[in-house]
Amino acid sequence: MNFTELLEALSAETKLDLKDVKNGESCSIRFDDKVDVTLASAPEGVGVNLFAVLGTVSQEDRSILFPVLMQIHLLGLVTDDAYFSFDEAASQVTLFRTVQLAGMDRAAGMKAVESFVNQAMRWSAALPDLKNIPLHAAVNDMAGSGDPAAGSVLRPGASTTPTGSGPNAAGNGAPFVMPV
Repeated sequence: MNFTELLEALSAETKLDLKDVKNGESCSIRFDDKVDVTLASAPEGVGVNLFAVLGTVSQEDRSILFPVLMQIHLLGLVTDDAYFSFDEAASQVTLFRTVQLAGMDRAAGMKAVESFVNQAMRWSAALPDLKNIPLHAAVNDMAGSGDPAAGSVLRPGASTTPTGSGPNAAGNGAPFVMPV
């Protein structure tokens, strides 16, 4: 698969007319009227760079939020190979991922884009609350409690018992599995 073929698949799936976007170019698609995802052709059209602005961060919240974001995207496991970046001039947190399309079929390419869109929606919704919880609680809520029996940051999808303080906490004491 290449960038043009990915756009053709997206066009068929979303019913959007993307036929005029060429290799070396980019386009943005709004999903669920919530998140704008930009798809940019990687060099020679063999990959796609995906990125989405998640929100803004005030100057005073940066020192609190940045360590949390760094822990959450540790090795890309909890973010499904996506990573956070920060545009200081605009005070914006961005989620990004590069997908190598060579060797992928249509279904795999679409799955990669869908995964990124889901992560962008998840983290844009969670971003405002991340600064309000301690670092270890944020990581535990997102990926597991750190207890080997319950899972850890290095085991995405691990079960944990939410405390009710994090953005994904059920608040009822029932275990949950973090969708990744």
